[in-house]
Amino acid sequence: QDIPCAGGPVSICYGQEDSFLFVGLSEPALAGWRLADGQAFKMGGYPAKPRQLCLNDTGTVLLTSGGPALLAWPLLPGKGPMGQSAGVYRSRLGLASSVAALNGRTLVGWSDGGIDEVDLATGHFKHIHGPRPRQQLLEDPRKMRRSIIDMALHPSSARFCFVGEDGTFGHGW
Repeated sequence: QDIPCAGGPVSICYGQEDSFLFVGLSEPALAGWRLADGQAFKMGGYPAKPRQLCLNDTGTVLLTSGGPALLAWPLLPGKGPMGQSAGVYRSRLGLASSVAALNGRTLVGWSDGGIDEVDLATGHFKHIHGPRPRQQLLEDPRKMRRSIIDMALHPSSARFCFVGEDGTFGHGW
């Protein structure tokens, strides 16, 4: 089934229990659909394109890149994110450029090439790769060319791998 979507989709993710579909747009916004009745909605306010979308393990939170923080949209049964505010997790200055979650582990990649692990329950962060968080932003994060553009967690969640916009790639624990 084709779904009409203005704004040019660049990423896609199913919602909880496959009852929702979300797309990151080539404009700084998300669009979504409740599949049971086709109800469409748009989630704006992003300074950059949300290129990465994923669900937490329970399917109750949609995690997105594209903002100055990792945004975590609560997904309520039958309502999805409609009428909800996103949780905001910010460990450093810059833009969240990538996100991955598996087995209770959540990683966020940043425009400066750093990767942090976040505990969604407590909001605590742990630096795990790349430059350490800075207190001062040295350049426009939309122009940085070190962004982490993709990450994956090993099925055990003990290891992860990543790719940077500048061609760097690697793995860690």
